[in-house]
Amino acid sequence: MMSTDKKEGINFLVKARQGSRCKYSYDNKILELEGMLPKEDVYPEDYGIILQTTHDNGKPLDGFLLTDESIEPGAIVEARPTASIRTKENGIKNDKVLLVPCAESNFNNRSHKKESFEEIKDFIRRLGQIKGEEIEIKGSFGSDEAIRLINHCKKIYKRRKE
Repeated sequence: MMSTDKKEGINFLVKARQGSRCKYSYDNKILELEGMLPKEDVYPEDYGIILQTTHDNGKPLDGFLLTDESIEPGAIVEARPTASIRTKENGIKNDKVLLVPCAESNFNNRSHKKESFEEIKDFIRRLGQIKGEEIEIKGSFGSDEAIRLINHCKKIYKRRKE
């Protein structure tokens, strides 16, 4: 298991493409439709999970991949964390990580970086309304906190596998 730092990437599994309503699961080498958003909503960025992590809520740590080119569901992307969003869903901590592909060399020049961050927060709130859950945005943090969160979730994953 690789340690996470600012220079090293982590494995991110894409479950939904930016601009799509569909979210997929990848199990036993088969891509299956897991769910669909209502017609009026789409994923603001590629959505997925960080492999070999378990959050405090017992699920893999999820997040959004910020890129100028959407990635196909089922793809594993080497990515680096840039920020995290602290949320509570029905009173349970469920943070999200924002990442960029290691191959995305011009991310820092991306003009809509800040707009994407706000759009993701709005999407998280709307998703809660769609699911009938209370989701609170408790704050947002930079890459150092995102790395700490990922390492914490990797430790939980490893303990559960032992």
